[in-house]
Amino acid sequence: MKPLVMMTLALFFIPTNFAGASTASERLVSILISNQTPTYTLSPLIEVFGADAVPFKKKSDTVFVHQFKVSQDDWFNKVNVKVVWKDAYLDTDKKKSDLEQWIILRVRRDFPDKFSILVYFGNNRSRDELTRLEGLSGVNEQFQVYFRAGQIVQFFRQSLGPQDALTKRAAKLWFWSAVKLAEEPKYFVIMSDEAERVAIEAYGGSSGLAERANAARSMYWYDLDEIDNYLARGDCATAKLILMEFKKLMDNAPNIFKIRYGKTPDVLQMKEQRIVQKCKS
Repeated sequence: MKPLVMMTLALFFIPTNFAGASTASERLVSILISNQTPTYTLSPLIEVFGADAVPFKKKSDTVFVHQFKVSQDDWFNKVNVKVVWKDAYLDTDKKKSDLEQWIILRVRRDFPDKFSILVYFGNNRSRDELTRLEGLSGVNEQFQVYFRAGQIVQFFRQSLGPQDALTKRAAKLWFWSAVKLAEEPKYFVIMSDEAERVAIEAYGGSSGLAERANAARSMYWYDLDEIDNYLARGDCATAKLILMEFKKLMDNAPNIFKIRYGKTPDVLQMKEQRIVQKCKS
């Protein structure tokens, strides 16, 4: 059976101009995929803002790039990257097949014009490899843990079942690497639904993993304070846009909102009042 692993990341861009600002333009962004295991063939694709998937352009033997324009009038948007390892995954029958790993990006203004995603592959599923990955605690090492643990847990689920001890170990590793990425200060990474699902299947629904995953998902709500920062600079258009987008997020995922602002459920109304006070038009 062809394996499928989905990984979810979020990259936020906050566009430099908005409706009502003096200049309407677009910013060109480059996403680079860097294959850290070049003995395996990589074939990445990208879906920009709901458009059909197109291949990345090959920049070198190990680096692929895709450029796209970011609208000035969006606060949040999504880009889907599909990392395809061609004829690389060694399954339980010792046969090779493709492995697909998805990365979902969300755009925001302060994201750099160029951003590299380091991707890793391997068929080593040994206990020593799990121990090595468990020892990678640095921020820049979490992408390696994230990709490799996702590959390993896929194999263990197929060969040993979703609740075997080794499956649990790999699932835990994948889950917590996803949490760490999601909780990095700029919140580029959104918590992986697939990592959460696999971990819950391994440990059970009463394990508290769903609550922990939602806490990681709620990190972007810290950006709500940007409303005050823009009001202090007299940028009412941006403040209004941020409020509008967060109202949509609250309606779409009220449980995530409650994690961050459960004790102050009227926070959006308070922000709206500040906008009315500061902005006369």
